[in-house]
Amino acid sequence: MAPSVTGTVLNCLFVGNYTVTNSGGGIASDYNNLNTPWTIRNCGFFGNQANNINSIGGALYLKGSNTVVDSCTLVANSCRLANGGGAVYCSAGAAVIAFTNCIMYSNLANSVTNEISLGGATIALFQNCCIASTNKYSGASVTFASCFTNNPLFVNFGTGYGTNLLLGAYDFRLQKGSLCKDNGLTEPWMNVAGATDRTGANQTGNPRVFGTSVDIGCYEYTPGPSIGTSIFFR
Repeated sequence: MAPSVTGTVLNCLFVGNYTVTNSGGGIASDYNNLNTPWTIRNCGFFGNQANNINSIGGALYLKGSNTVVDSCTLVANSCRLANGGGAVYCSAGAAVIAFTNCIMYSNLANSVTNEISLGGATIALFQNCCIASTNKYSGASVTFASCFTNNPLFVNFGTGYGTNLLLGAYDFRLQKGSLCKDNGLTEPWMNVAGATDRTGANQTGNPRVFGTSVDIGCYEYTPGPSIGTSIFFR
């Protein structure tokens, strides 16, 4: 019998990674055991690539393990296989994959926009997510709650996909007018009091909840300094 283990990936950035022979440019979970639930939380996946001609899952390849993907932003990732999940591929195996407060937008599979691909028997739950409508579900059981397909309105989408994403030329924080702002699901692990410890803060170190509710994605919108009249004294 396979061992029962759990794991958590917390507050991490996966940028510009790639795999040449396998799937999952950022993370590949190939354990295929329903007794090994794990969590990916508060992470950003930008410009990762599954580069083999048959590779799938540009950012995440999840096989047969119950997984929670929570408050993550997945943008500009790519894979080579058509409908292979430019951001995420979940293979068959009756696993439950739960996405909460996630942005999956502008990812490519075989040069065509494709965010997520699910194998048969997978159970996928999407709660308060911003996910483009270019997906392939292949008989999987899919449930959406409080999700939308609107452009997330990043500060700067940048240029390129996969490992061709120009580093330093993008900014995947939210603009003030983004529908992702204040539209997430506030969860028990979030420190609504605004403590700055990493378990209760987002990728920039700001409080995880700022405003009426948590934001969708790994970045919490916080307004910059106000612009007004400057008075200088001598």
